[in-house]
Amino acid sequence: MTAAEERGDVPSTLTLRTPSGQPVTLADVVTQPWTVVQLVRYFGCLPCQEWLVALDRAAPDLAAREAHAVAVGGSTASQARWLQAERRVTMPLLLDPEHALRCLVGAKRPLGARLLDTPAGWRRT
Repeated sequence: MTAAEERGDVPSTLTLRTPSGQPVTLADVVTQPWTVVQLVRYFGCLPCQEWLVALDRAAPDLAAREAHAVAVGGSTASQARWLQAERRVTMPLLLDPEHALRCLVGAKRPLGARLLDTPAGWRRT
């Protein structure tokens, strides 16, 4: 692990992709003093979809605070396009198939493994 990864530094040059396949960097989408970056493993996750719709609907409240939101998911472009077309999500949805951003912020470990770390997690499986 590099020193930057240990500190959780995220380079503004980190390249992600739009659902149409266009490359964008974090610097391209972090355009406000504050940015909410919502990480999802994939855009097809139903609870994640509901959260993203709610976060997208909060855009006016975020804008009043000089903030905005973007979502970064590992896959897939078709699911991200579906959210935009069918659920009318307007915030940037970005693809990170290698999970580079997740790794940089220390969120690579699967949630399922963390749920099983506790006795309560074991009872729910």
